[in-house]
Amino acid sequence: MTAVAEPGTTDSELPRLRADIDGLDAEILAVVRRRITLERRIGQLRVGTGAPRVTHAHDMSVIRRYAAELGEDGTALALVLLRLR
Repeated sequence: MTAVAEPGTTDSELPRLRADIDGLDAEILAVVRRRITLERRIGQLRVGTGAPRVTHAHDMSVIRRYAAELGEDGTALALVLLRLR
């Protein structure tokens, strides 16, 4: 399948646009790594107090928030993020 450029987009813009996406991907990965670190710390603190490591109510609120913003793909993304912890 061949990608079709947006109307008004020139081939000379493509490298810049791809570089922009690469930059965004780097930012997303950094934020995901930070999220993982925070989730793990929260889990440690909860276990240290005798509580379960995770709360299903919180997980469901994350899933609902992502689904509301991105639909089905948001649900899938939320599930991946929750699994990474």
